[in-house]
Amino acid sequence: MNMKILSARWILPSADDKPLKNFSILIKKDKILELDLKESHLKKYPGAEVIEFPKGLIFPGFVNAHTHAPMSILRGLAEDLPLMTWLTQYIFPVEAELKRHWVYWGTKLSLMEMIHSGITLF
Repeated sequence: MNMKILSARWILPSADDKPLKNFSILIKKDKILELDLKESHLKKYPGAEVIEFPKGLIFPGFVNAHTHAPMSILRGLAEDLPLMTWLTQYIFPVEAELKRHWVYWGTKLSLMEMIHSGITLF
């Protein structure tokens, strides 16, 4: 059958919708098929695997529409300065000296932070 029912106290289908209380999400393979009351899904699909979050909230992943992922390693560098001073006197000179492995590890750090924060697309 390969069906899963994700159940939570609250489900927020999108930012425009009201939260749904005691609903569940029916998933077949990797595709969301429907939202319905938990009890209804349990009756209609008795063999489905049920994953419950009794105090949880299920919502769509966030999108980070603008990022400089490798630059997470520069966080905190002279942040109290005006923008152009910060960029021209601190950030641009440091970026000019960045090594390939620093960019790699800065990007990895940013990816872990985004995953931890619920960002699914950047």
